[in-house]
Amino acid sequence: MQSLLGKEYDLFLQGMKLPSPTSIRYNPFKEIDRLKGTSLGWCNEALYLANRPNFSHDPFWHGGAYYVQEAGSIFVAHLVEQLLAKIDKPIVLDLCAAPGGKSTHLATILNDNGLLVSNEVVRARFNILKENLIKWGLPNVVLTHNDPSHFSQLGSFFDVVVVDAPCSGEGLFRKLPDSVNEWSEKHVEFCASRQKRILEDIWPCIRPGGYLVYSTCTYNTLENEENLQWIVNNFECDSVRLEIENDWNIVSEFHPHFTTYRFYPHKTLSEGFFISVLQKREESYQEPRLHVKHPYFLKLSKELGGEIAHWFLESEHFCLKQPNGIVNLLPVHFYPEIEYLSRKLTVLYTGSEICQVKGKDINPLPPFANSIYLNQAAFQSAKFSFEEALLYLAKKDLHLECNLGTHLGTYEGLPLGWFKKLPSRINNYYPPEWRLRTL
Repeated sequence: MQSLLGKEYDLFLQGMKLPSPTSIRYNPFKEIDRLKGTSLGWCNEALYLANRPNFSHDPFWHGGAYYVQEAGSIFVAHLVEQLLAKIDKPIVLDLCAAPGGKSTHLATILNDNGLLVSNEVVRARFNILKENLIKWGLPNVVLTHNDPSHFSQLGSFFDVVVVDAPCSGEGLFRKLPDSVNEWSEKHVEFCASRQKRILEDIWPCIRPGGYLVYSTCTYNTLENEENLQWIVNNFECDSVRLEIENDWNIVSEFHPHFTTYRFYPHKTLSEGFFISVLQKREESYQEPRLHVKHPYFLKLSKELGGEIAHWFLESEHFCLKQPNGIVNLLPVHFYPEIEYLSRKLTVLYTGSEICQVKGKDINPLPPFANSIYLNQAAFQSAKFSFEEALLYLAKKDLHLECNLGTHLGTYEGLPLGWFKKLPSRINNYYPPEWRLRTL
């Protein structure tokens, strides 16, 4: 750190003694009363909070109205958004996506215009990624559970690949003091070697003219600049320089073959973070053949389509059914790509799951309650008080005066999930794996 910072090293040490800032990023598609805070320059939807609330006891957090995200990590989507301005119908891969901060942000900026493939190789981490993206409520996402080496079989498929690589975590020492005990020079060398392997595996699936966004939450040059130089030495690519404001205090450095951006705790309100963008050089290539003879998804019958048509707000999406009877809301412009991905990768969730058809019954599913395309007026609904909302989220017994049948439970207008009123009880359909574990 002394060699990196020189005269600023003492300021860095002072910054490491300051409390970690708390920043959140709002979901622009879900309207709620927002907390007061200080704006974050590189994202209009993000705020710094003066104090850290108990997020797990906030129904708005459970309902996907905002995401708690480190400020440096929020900067990733700011850079990607500049890249997307030049691309029609972009397809983006978030390779190391859990817990989901970058993916929820990328899905937001892509919206109806693009498709996000959000991948996590560790199954336990995949589950929290899936939960966070479902609660965020956008259907332009395919969730995969694959090793980076599996993506090369797609061919040149992605316009942008985001690799927020597993690293030695030096930038998190202030926020997670115990992680200092896991650090060693040998671990740094191991991380740098693993990062090279990931980058080598993923390079073939970037389209010519497409972009690699490489980031870490560490400081050392072995995992950062030296890995970038390794990419430049081994693959045909060019540096990309993007716009940032001087008053953000992000340290940008212009190297002969790449540009880097660094966050230091004594200069920005964030933990440590590093990011750079490289562009794959143009070359002739063949588009992947996306036609699938035997598609996984099935068309809805006219009867079923008619029964659920009024459930949705207008969108550029359509519904198809899985063999198990689950109906998914999918982006219509990317259906061939979704089928192609389902044949090549381990796809564990796609779009938004809307309902499940069992015989004559059509039962809405938990993810649909969080969808930004849910038409609340199509369902019976019940307004939870704050206490009732927490009881619902904890899957505790509810005692509500309402009509018999299935209801959408809401808190201050934000849908949280489904329940069914029976003559003698209420069935709480909130997913048990999501439940609030302490009240």
